[in-house]
Amino acid sequence: MLYMPERRRVTFWIDRWQDAALKTVKDRDGIPEAEQLRRAITDWLENARVELPPEVRERRVQQKKGGK
Repeated sequence: MLYMPERRRVTFWIDRWQDAALKTVKDRDGIPEAEQLRRAITDWLENARVELPPEVRERRVQQKKGGK
């Protein structure tokens, strides 16, 4: 089943080198910048010992198996 989260738009500033690095990953791996940021935020929350919703945990397992 495809997980379609409810989302809201946020705006924040990043450094130029971060923007360039995100574009490099997009060009190399095909992962859009916004998805890279969502994954990074999820990683950070997981490392901060915040319990992730079950659907997010399942999606992360699929990503680690090689899915995008």
